[in-house]
Amino acid sequence: MKWAFIFILNISAFSQSDPCFYFQQQTKEKLTVISSKIEAVENPFYLSKKELLSIVVPEYIMYSISMNDLEVILVKSNLVFNNNNFDLSFGPFQMKISFIINTLSQAPLSIINDPILLKIKNDTKAITSTQIDYLNKIETQWKVLCLFEYCNKKTYEKYSLNGLYTLYNRGDINKKATIFKKIKCKNSTYEEWCAEFLRLL
Repeated sequence: MKWAFIFILNISAFSQSDPCFYFQQQTKEKLTVISSKIEAVENPFYLSKKELLSIVVPEYIMYSISMNDLEVILVKSNLVFNNNNFDLSFGPFQMKISFIINTLSQAPLSIINDPILLKIKNDTKAITSTQIDYLNKIETQWKVLCLFEYCNKKTYEKYSLNGLYTLYNRGDINKKATIFKKIKCKNSTYEEWCAEFLRLL
């Protein structure tokens, strides 16, 4: 009994000192939640749902509701002051307004089946506070992500999923890979985290 108690204490001490332990537990919980949510959303154009989700999982894992509330306030403030230089990411997949507008502008009208996204596509300079709330939803950001997938099929054909990971994270396929600093558990690039999370989905 004494040895069993010491063993449990050692395991507990190790898990608390391991910088990845809490992160791994948090990741498992969040992946379970998001995996059930994507069952109800529309299918991507050529990827599986899990493959498409893997493009944004590092951002989703680090998503914080309280931080996002602040980001949404700042994004809405920028609309009032018309400050295009302060382009913050927000929402469960951490999308910037510029990313959303760019994706909508590239996507053909025929594949956008959402009236609010169509309205934004047709008048990017008149985005409203209510539309920001709509863009902040996981279901809406998934729709934008599907459009991103559609618009970048050539990148996928040339570079596979890794190319989409790079394009989503850095906006340019030729930009040098860097450590994804939002996850402090270990030093890995965004692409490496995406690939690791895909194996867990």
